[in-house]
Amino acid sequence: MLREEPLSAQPAITKAALAERILYSSTDFRWHAGIVPVSGTLYLPAGAPPAGGWPLLAWAHSTLGVADSCAPSWTGHKPRDATYIARWLESGFAVVATDYQGLGGPGPHPYLNWAAEGRSVLDAVRAVLAAHADKLATKVFITGQSQGSGTALGATTVAPSYAPDVPLLATVATGLVSTFPDGPCPPAEPFTIGSPIYLTLMMLGGSLPDETSVDKLVTEKGGLVLRAARESCTGEMRAIAQKGSVMAENASELSVSDGHEARPTGARSPGNRTCRFRAAAASAICRRCRLVRGRQ
Repeated sequence: MLREEPLSAQPAITKAALAERILYSSTDFRWHAGIVPVSGTLYLPAGAPPAGGWPLLAWAHSTLGVADSCAPSWTGHKPRDATYIARWLESGFAVVATDYQGLGGPGPHPYLNWAAEGRSVLDAVRAVLAAHADKLATKVFITGQSQGSGTALGATTVAPSYAPDVPLLATVATGLVSTFPDGPCPPAEPFTIGSPIYLTLMMLGGSLPDETSVDKLVTEKGGLVLRAARESCTGEMRAIAQKGSVMAENASELSVSDGHEARPTGARSPGNRTCRFRAAAASAICRRCRLVRGRQ
């Protein structure tokens, strides 16, 4: 753990005896920059810890954007996520919620790179277990929604080799991303993204080769969403896209295939299916979402 500091109260999260913004060390898997600082939040339930300590729930959030201003530890958790966290606290779980690498910390955010995001989750768990060993049990659970579902599956997949010291008991993934075709909950079928929002986030989030200039791949309309993505979050991006009539077809020459968390045009969405599986039995292999020229 690099730093802990008090976190401003959030109305929906009222059952926390301790609320902190944390900064901890993780490993950059996408750009191989070595050790990187990652931010997040930590909540402990009210009351005295049970014998052996509180079990720890690691929460992985859904798509918020790639700009630092989208980090939940900076701006607060979305109302839905805050409700989830409050329910876990009421059920007697401590909760650690990573912002993910590059959100609220230095460097870009590896959006939908499950191996990188999964490491952010596992290292958050390591940090709080070490810093609060007197209050926490060696019982860890991971859950994530949408983007966070891929993160949760990714963390579970790499845990045996990357973090064998993390006592992971089970993982719950909801609103599944479909970048795990050979995993425990494969997508119904491959599909094409019809949203300029997610296409832009993927281009900025490490899905393109490092030497690629994103600015040269977008049209004038796509540039509106690209500028918004660099400075703001998905709500502002959607508003700008709607105002400027920006669509995936007129934003760039690129389209995304092989799965994503967004609802695709003309294909079945994974929707809100829930996947529960024992950590020891989990086997999820991700095919990177492919960025290809032209429509699919």
